Amino acid sequence: MVLFPGVVVGYLPYRILAPSRAPGPNEWSWGQYVSSVVIGIGLAVLLSCVWEFAHHGKGTLAPFDEPRKLVGQGLYRYVRNPMYVGVVLILLGESWFFWSGRLLLY
Repeated sequence: MVLFPGVVVGYLPYRILAPSRAPGPNEWSWGQYVSSVVIGIGLAVLLSCVWEFAHHGKGTLAPFDEPRKLVGQGLYRYVRNPMYVGVVLILLGESWFFWSGRLLLY
């Protein structure tokens, strides 16, 4: 659960942002507060998908332990792959939070 999305929304953005090594501001701007909410919504979407896979699908999001049952509850009732929506929300929030064009391009 941590490895696959953690690499996409954690490790790779860290590697993209690492060369700049610019110190962050002492106080957050309003944009950083709003982007934190976007990141939180993305995390909530991602965690609810993991829960649906484990609880209803009897599996995980890892390709070697895929769900044994079709998941059609929760967000899967409305969107074909809400995990993508959650990951994109997290990445958009991170690029807004750090005001990074390179991260947005990623």
